[in-house]
Amino acid sequence: MKMRFISQLAMLLVILATSLASSADAPHPSPQIEPALRNLWQRDEARFQRSWLVAGPMAPQRADALDLQKLQPAPGAPLAAEDGPRWIPQVSWTDIVNLPASEPTSGVMFAALSLQRAQGGAAELSVGAEGTLAIWVNGTKVLERNDEKPFVLDGERIPVTLQQGANTLLIRTGQQRPQQWRYALRVLEPGTALTRTEELTPALDVSGTDVTIHTDLTPDAHGPGVTVEALAAGGVVRESRAAQRGASVHFDTAGWPDGAYEFRLRTQTALGKPRIAYLPWYKGDATAAARALIDAAQHADQQPAGATIRMLAALVQDRLGKQLENAAAKGWGPIHSALLEYEELRMDAAGKHGSVRANGFKRLAYTDPTDGSVQFCRAYLPAEYSPQQRWPVIMMLHGYNPANPEYPGWWSVDMRHAMLADRKNVIYIEPHGRGNAQYVGIGEQDVLRCLAEAKRTFSVDEDRVYLAGESMGGQGTWWVATRHPDLFAAAAPIFGGWDFRVTSVSGPSMESEPTNSRDAFLLERISSFVSAENLLNLPMYVVHGDSDHTVSVENSRHAVKMLQRWGYDIRYHEMPGWGHEDLEQQEALADWFLTHRRNTAPEHVRLRAAELGGAAAYWVKVERFEQPMQIIRVDAQVLEPGVVRFDTTNVASATLALPPALRGDAASIKVIWNGKPQQVALVDGVAHVGGLGKPTPLAKRAGFEGPLPSIIATPFMVVAGTTSHDSRMNALIAERAEEIRTMWQQWQHQPLRMVRDKDLTAKQEREYSLVLIGGVEENSVTRRLAAKLPFKVTNDSVSVDGRTWQTRDSILQLLYPNPAAPDRYVLVAAPTSANAMYLWKPAIVHGDAGNAQVPWDWTVADGRRALVGETASPEDLYVAAGTFDAAWRRSEQATVQGDPAKRAHWTLRHAPPAGYRMDPQKLAACAGQYEIFPGFNATVSVDGDAVVAQVPGQPPLRAIAESDYTFRVPVTGAVFMFERDAQGRIIGVSYEDNGVVRLAKRVE
Repeated sequence: MKMRFISQLAMLLVILATSLASSADAPHPSPQIEPALRNLWQRDEARFQRSWLVAGPMAPQRADALDLQKLQPAPGAPLAAEDGPRWIPQVSWTDIVNLPASEPTSGVMFAALSLQRAQGGAAELSVGAEGTLAIWVNGTKVLERNDEKPFVLDGERIPVTLQQGANTLLIRTGQQRPQQWRYALRVLEPGTALTRTEELTPALDVSGTDVTIHTDLTPDAHGPGVTVEALAAGGVVRESRAAQRGASVHFDTAGWPDGAYEFRLRTQTALGKPRIAYLPWYKGDATAAARALIDAAQHADQQPAGATIRMLAALVQDRLGKQLENAAAKGWGPIHSALLEYEELRMDAAGKHGSVRANGFKRLAYTDPTDGSVQFCRAYLPAEYSPQQRWPVIMMLHGYNPANPEYPGWWSVDMRHAMLADRKNVIYIEPHGRGNAQYVGIGEQDVLRCLAEAKRTFSVDEDRVYLAGESMGGQGTWWVATRHPDLFAAAAPIFGGWDFRVTSVSGPSMESEPTNSRDAFLLERISSFVSAENLLNLPMYVVHGDSDHTVSVENSRHAVKMLQRWGYDIRYHEMPGWGHEDLEQQEALADWFLTHRRNTAPEHVRLRAAELGGAAAYWVKVERFEQPMQIIRVDAQVLEPGVVRFDTTNVASATLALPPALRGDAASIKVIWNGKPQQVALVDGVAHVGGLGKPTPLAKRAGFEGPLPSIIATPFMVVAGTTSHDSRMNALIAERAEEIRTMWQQWQHQPLRMVRDKDLTAKQEREYSLVLIGGVEENSVTRRLAAKLPFKVTNDSVSVDGRTWQTRDSILQLLYPNPAAPDRYVLVAAPTSANAMYLWKPAIVHGDAGNAQVPWDWTVADGRRALVGETASPEDLYVAAGTFDAAWRRSEQATVQGDPAKRAHWTLRHAPPAGYRMDPQKLAACAGQYEIFPGFNATVSVDGDAVVAQVPGQPPLRAIAESDYTFRVPVTGAVFMFERDAQGRIIGVSYEDNGVVRLAKRVE
């Protein structure tokens, strides 16, 4: 089973299948007897509407000709004519809805929803929208505004009359200037008193060299005043003005240098809380500055600073277009952040305080040795930042991005300011986590490196570092916090996390329960809560909406209940009616965070882990386990200084590095290990229990223990074999190597180190983990290292460390310590035949979801595939598979093999003959619509000699025929088959999903 997150559009279709029949704003009738688990009463929920159907853009003239009485908003239905835009479900992450245009453009957009009301009567629409605006309720126009007002949340209150039951609401909004549309709307009871959602809504006007700042579009002469500061790069204050709220202030900028500026507006709420707002501005020729940035990028070095300049140039081109032809029309707005950051980078290079300063923004950058790429992490400094004191840090982990874009296309990468940094005086950090990498492996390493870079660059209070994340970031929070609890003072997972005993991420239950302890362990090791015991000394705050359709709330309930029954410090906030969206809890979490400090010397430490990488915290570190594929447990407690109760399971050796206050003054400590006392000497303050001492090169250790996918968490290189006497084999090896390179490029958007075997240098052999494609006959590097590797492959057998399987057309994948480098791996892909090399599906990583694909150190696989409706168990997927023990020896206990009787009737795939082309008529018959689940179809079309599957919300999937009606997807190796009935008619397409072969039925 693998961790999966539903694509955004798929999620929208599920949520919005009934969107025109329900609404979050509808008041609920009060029963005579309230339920035991009742919600807090409030007169008016006052939530913004986030679930909509949207359509457009279209030309204003065409929109004017529409008969609005005949519009029938429904998912996928045309707005008006069949050739026009269609209604698209959209769920906004925040209260502000950004209508989906492919790029900033002008024209008209429509949005619609249905409001359910238990009772009819008077209500109010509270609306914020920019551009022209018209609103209809049940076909009656209730607002028409032809002037383009700026956007203000709750800017207008419109009295309406709603009927009992369903009410149709339709919005038309237009822009004359090319930009994105945005609006926000909520339904209120008459007279509802609202708190200010945004304290200031300023605006900027420019006339020549005169810049006018309107301090607030909602004047309030009696409210707290506003200070307006004009800031150049580096936070340099050019001028400052004070004004009443709502007044305008003027700046004569004639003497200011050209460049990027910000106007910072400071004020307070009516209750005295500080608030800051910003307005960007650019003086001079922004297009010329963009061209200068792009030119600088072409001459930048390969160090992180140079890579940052190249990234900013790519960001500018992404926002304006590759050749900048439309730069002048789009203006400086989309690129202001990049230009300001570039100016501050130049200041940093000149030894000035460009970015590391009060209210500063610093993009941390470092070279990741795994693939040599430069990775980025955004850091926002508090308004009062000074290196003379130490500051708390809040790290926020982002969620899964279905688009998986290159870095400049990710959410908020050009955001200049963070609310928590301004309001809570904290350093706010958003790691990139290698994008969609689930915060495991290279994703986990990125978070830890980001924190290390922050500590190196800023004045960080290491006892006040906090971790939080949403969705995939919530899962990442559980994962990173449980594996490194000693780094943090508190943590807060937000609608993230999964356990196989509870749900399959979003569903109510698993497809099937594990049938033995080994299968349960394989599921356990990827559970978000596998190491929950490690949180004994780390306070947790869990937040989840009970209407979350993407990550089931049952997972958070399960984790919280478990921690509560243990007496751990756990707080839970479940939000009725909220789904997978911005829960607006960041300030509350920050306030809770700042009441905690890290426990640096706990007297009691608990550990539970499925691997050595998660079996260390505070002063305890498990160095070696006893048995593979078994849980490691530690319960360690200091009974008095220098006396430790040390209870364990599956621990062969460990180190105890007690803090001075807990170890006493003696040269040794007393360790009562599983009831047996022993006196253990201290070496540099550390006690070694178990007698193992320093691990040998052939001992599994934390960060060097497998399984197969762990190779990409080390510096690695792909080595393609060229020495086979079979030209077809050499060609297939080159093809598979290129597919790995393409997979990495598509997933990580980075080049991959790759060489032919004859070109590998001795230095590279020592420096990198090696993915060796080809066995001893096909790869000269494999042949050179084979004597020190525990395998043998012939044309009809595969042997692993003394055991042989008779098998043809199979390929061995084996991970093992690199004989040439003690801290590096080799991963050998050794085929028995060219057909086996064709069938090879690298087990490194899922290139879309970002999770590891297999839990084994070695596998022997052929091309067999289960039949429709069958579930392929972990054992039956392979001829054989296994995990090495603590000394990298094959263990019978951790060796599995497929059931020959079951596998005998499975479909056996073969490589297509050279030059194979599927019959054009058979190929054409595959085109059509296929239902993945009710209301959710994939479209299959024919493109030359291939078929293309288009799943809503996902990029097109192109597959090449390997035989009649069987297709292989290059790069991923995924296979799908068009299933036929007794008359030969195609009835559906089968595909593998989490070990189950499913059928998408043909619907047309």
